[in-house]
Amino acid sequence: MDNVTNAYVLAINLEIAEMLLSFQNSMVIMNQKHVLHLVKCLVAEFNALPTTSSSQSSSSSSSPSPFILSSGPVTGSSIPVPILPNQITPPSISGPAFSTLEAMTPSQKAVTQAHQTSFGFYIPQDSTYNPILPVLPRYN
Repeated sequence: MDNVTNAYVLAINLEIAEMLLSFQNSMVIMNQKHVLHLVKCLVAEFNALPTTSSSQSSSSSSSPSPFILSSGPVTGSSIPVPILPNQITPPSISGPAFSTLEAMTPSQKAVTQAHQTSFGFYIPQDSTYNPILPVLPRYN
């Protein structure tokens, strides 16, 4: 890319980063993490842009940029490595597990049986009028 194109790409990336940072103040914590990830990706793209010899100074060539991310982007790419679903370790569940159905109450047995045979979740009630609430769809 030529210098003019690099300048446009840099200006667009900085505009997006400024918009994301200003919007970040009104978002919930979960979305703030996503915005922070996007900003880090934009900074990584900024660091990957080639610079011209006139814009480099002697101090910047001897010390690393303060914007370089310490968490690992893929070599040759500015995008961080995604976490695949099979790389996520499920949490260990402590406590007693029901090894047999005899240890369960009749309502727990009914819940277990309905869960195994249905395509959704249902919520039992302690009422004789309506023992089972409607089935909620289960998305795997």
